[in-house]
Amino acid sequence: MKLTFKYGILTFLVLVIYFLICHIAGLTSFLELRFFNGLVLLVFVCVALKKRYTVVPKPSYIEGIGIALGICAVASILFTVMVWLFLTNNETFMNHLIIRAPFGKHLTPFLSAVAIFAEGFGSGVVISFAAMQYFKKAGAKY
Repeated sequence: MKLTFKYGILTFLVLVIYFLICHIAGLTSFLELRFFNGLVLLVFVCVALKKRYTVVPKPSYIEGIGIALGICAVASILFTVMVWLFLTNNETFMNHLIIRAPFGKHLTPFLSAVAIFAEGFGSGVVISFAAMQYFKKAGAKY
């Protein structure tokens, strides 16, 4: 549990730093850069699982999935709250999303944040199961 929160919060902090760098550099309008959020998530899930598998050589598959999904949930929830606060306080960017996004005229800061959560946690589920395919192998070298 401690590992899940530690790496979930670290993942969130890296995502916030990445978001702020993109915002300052004027790159937030390139929505395709969200792909790197998944890479950040993958790195932290793998580092946490490697740490767990070093301490306990054969933890159960379910425990590994739980750790990975927990990290994804913590990071996604915290990042969702941050995005919601950002969009609530930045009308210019919110208007940009409304113009650029499909179904943009229906977007609100809350709906945008919910979409961010769905995207983050959804990719987190895929990343968790993919990472566990590597870590469940008996002969995997970490």
